[in-house]
Amino acid sequence: MTYQVLARKWRPAAFDTVVGQEPITRTLKNALVSGRVAHAYLFTGPRGVGKTTTARLLAKALCCTARAGAEACGACPSCQDFVSGAPVDVLEIDAASNTSVDDIRTLRENVKYAPARGRFKVYIVDEVHMLSGSAFNAFLKTLEEPPPHVVFILATTEPKRIPATVLSRCQRFDFKPIPPELLTASLAEILTKEQVPFEGAALPMLVRAAEGSLRDALSLLDTAIAYGEGRLDEAEVARLLGSSSPVHVRAFVTALLGRDGAAALEAIDRAAQAGEDLSLLCREVIETVRRLLVLKVGPSGVFADLAPNEAESLQAAGAASTADELIYLLRAFLEADGEMRRSPYPRVELEIAAVR
Repeated sequence: MTYQVLARKWRPAAFDTVVGQEPITRTLKNALVSGRVAHAYLFTGPRGVGKTTTARLLAKALCCTARAGAEACGACPSCQDFVSGAPVDVLEIDAASNTSVDDIRTLRENVKYAPARGRFKVYIVDEVHMLSGSAFNAFLKTLEEPPPHVVFILATTEPKRIPATVLSRCQRFDFKPIPPELLTASLAEILTKEQVPFEGAALPMLVRAAEGSLRDALSLLDTAIAYGEGRLDEAEVARLLGSSSPVHVRAFVTALLGRDGAAALEAIDRAAQAGEDLSLLCREVIETVRRLLVLKVGPSGVFADLAPNEAESLQAAGAASTADELIYLLRAFLEADGEMRRSPYPRVELEIAAVR
């Protein structure tokens, strides 16, 4: 049997299982129950946060012929089409590949036909910002006054590139990056269901690398499982990501705060010898020192993407330092990060920051 990647296998099948977008899913569910469904929606937000998934769930619910509440029944012919992956009344259009005015004219001709199975005919236009100016102009009238059986769902990562005339004709929903604690919980739940053994300390590393995207987190998780031969190990994940393990980063920061230049240079040499990305090491130091500063100024601060033992080690590392010392170190490495991007000798720039 062909392997299905985790991002597809665990794609949410109901509004309640969409991660981190509760205000949006609640609004859509209430609209479906009350019948207050708009003729055009615009879903905006960064990659991998649930825009296309939510659009498909909304389309499935709209097309369902036996829906009693907000969720599709899952049993009617229209819902079965979704299960087979070929819903006849839902057309997904990639605007990056269909950018011309001729493509929009074809769409305008097709909207007048009634749905074949469901209640509605739904058009999901992904990356809608890629349409040309003339294509947007040709789309305006149809978008404002579509036939009663048609609903448009537009999705984009760059809403600033969409004309105001289009924005004003849509009901807009802004998807947010998924909070670290929800990403961590989702990964842990999926690993448990997949029966993959894992170290809890490995998950925050994947979460930080995913930058709020569940799809990116699951793609990284797939890669990490393959790299770790069926298990998730903190050291292996750090090696895969080309980053220093949290233990090594904390040791480096401890040497910096203790003004131990020799130990700091040894840490840089170890990272270089191991083939780790020194620019990433610099940014990890910046993030670690920032967290130390937050904990120093507000001791009750909580970082959801840190394991309990990581949080304790972090607090111990900065216990003897003042806020001014942390600010000085933070500024030094912020400057080093900029210099490393421009310099032909990034290692030297990092070493200069370490011994300042």
